[in-house]
Amino acid sequence: VEGKTVVELGAGISGLPGMACALLGAAQVVLTDVAGPVLSLLRKNVERNVSLAQISMNGSALSCTMKRAPDVLELRWGVAEDVASCADRVEAIDYILCADCVYDENAVGILLETIVRLLELRGKRTTKVLVRAGLDCKFGVVHHYAPVAPFAPAPSSH
Repeated sequence: VEGKTVVELGAGISGLPGMACALLGAAQVVLTDVAGPVLSLLRKNVERNVSLAQISMNGSALSCTMKRAPDVLELRWGVAEDVASCADRVEAIDYILCADCVYDENAVGILLETIVRLLELRGKRTTKVLVRAGLDCKFGVVHHYAPVAPFAPAPSSH
């Protein structure tokens, strides 16, 4: 992920996958979730962990290559203004991450709609969507790791 742009959807209070990308040298990381206590805690955790990472990594055997702290942004899935606001924050998206962000299987469709719209607005031929879903359903916990095929923009009609 070094030098890449990463958007994490439904980052929760930790934004752990996105934070890991930032520590691995991503040029830009945008962590998103809904407004309210979750987003507030996510902002606080990013602030705290960025400062701790810089303290604990400097001078150790590990090198901290965090180019900048992740941005934290409200993004309600399926809300055009929120998706556009997220897209406006980045030039192009290299990775979209979704890790344990769906707790209601009825939300899957709107999540996919949001991913497709982000890809339309800022996707590249090489953009990768990485999904890690664990739905706690009546049949038990279902875990699925799925790298989604790269996005191919529709051919231009010009």
